[in-house]
Amino acid sequence: MEVRQLSLINILKLDKSNVARACIKLIDNRFITRVKSDSDKRIYLLKLTGKGKKLAENLLVSSTRYLSNLLNNFSNEEQELLIMAMDKTAVLTDHIHQKSAPCTTSNKNINEDK
Repeated sequence: MEVRQLSLINILKLDKSNVARACIKLIDNRFITRVKSDSDKRIYLLKLTGKGKKLAENLLVSSTRYLSNLLNNFSNEEQELLIMAMDKTAVLTDHIHQKSAPCTTSNKNINEDK
């Protein structure tokens, strides 16, 4: 899978210079490569290397294990409330970054079901 640096900027909602610096570090450490697009030679694409894929897999396993252990300490109801709160936080974060779009989150208090 290949991705444009601009796509990363939009997905991560980070400053161009921060993403550029991070990409340089990832390239220097051989986690990603930067190649010209076949369809448009002006565009560079970022691609995970074998080393980068292995790191991504290890991070996924570790983070999944960590979150699973963390959530085991919550009841099913608490897990649902946590997920609702995190979803609302994601919407509000998107709104802050967009600033021009009206915020459309539910005004429901997450404690109202108790």
